[in-house]
Parts: sequence; structure tokens; C-alpha cells
Amino acid sequence: MRMDYSRVINKLTESYTRQHERYMELHVIVQKILGQIAISRGDFSGVMGLFEKKQQLLDVIEKEREAIKPDIEYWQNEKKFITASEAVTRLNTILAETESSIKSFLEAEDQLQRYLEHHLPQKGNPSTT
Repeated sequence: MRMDYSRVINKLTESYTRQHERYMELHVIVQKILGQIAISRGDFSGVMGLFEKKQQLLDVIEKEREAIKPDIEYWQNEKKFITASEAVTRLNTILAETESSIKSFLEAEDQLQRYLEHHLPQKGNPSTT
């Protein structure tokens, strides 16, 4: 494996590991938000800090993605020329784990959104459902 490939694979593996960890943290935060809103019957005062933390993590992930964009493009163009190796296997594993954590976070986000839409008064309608 060429040195360029190793550098890019290692950089992507490290970046996606961080993103995976952050998405898992986001999932936990969204679950906490949902639980606290449900327990408090819609009182948002106790969860505003969690919403802020969630946004901060999303911002960090976005910066991380921007930072590795050139490496992703390089890898997409070159990976077909790379033979299987332990480093490539590690990268593929963390990519799959990151995909799974993103799906888990998005499912929690969807659950929170549905809860909020169902339990909060609609604009112009002061009653709750």
C-alpha cells in the first residue's frame, strides 16, 4: 500500500471514529430531551441546554466533514486500486458503524419531532392533542 493511501485511510478512520462517537452522543441527547419533555409534560425549560449541546455537536460534525472532504474525494477516486488490508478493513468497519449511528440518531430525531408535533399546540390552536 502506498504511503498516501495509508495516510488518507488513517485520517479517514480517525475522523469517522470521532463522528461515530458524536452521533452516538447525539442519540443519547435526543433521547434525554424526549424523556425530559415527556416527564415535564412539555416544559422546555429543563432541556434548552440539551438542545444547545445537540446543535454544538452537529456543528462539530459539520466542521469535521468539511476538514476531510478532500481526503474523501481522494479515497473515492483511489479505493478501487487498493488491495484489501487491515487498514482498509478498519476503515470499512468504522464507516458501517458511523452509518448505523447516524441512522439511530435520525430515528431518535424523528421520534422527537413526531412527539413534539403531536403534543405541542399548533400555531393558532391553543389546545393540545
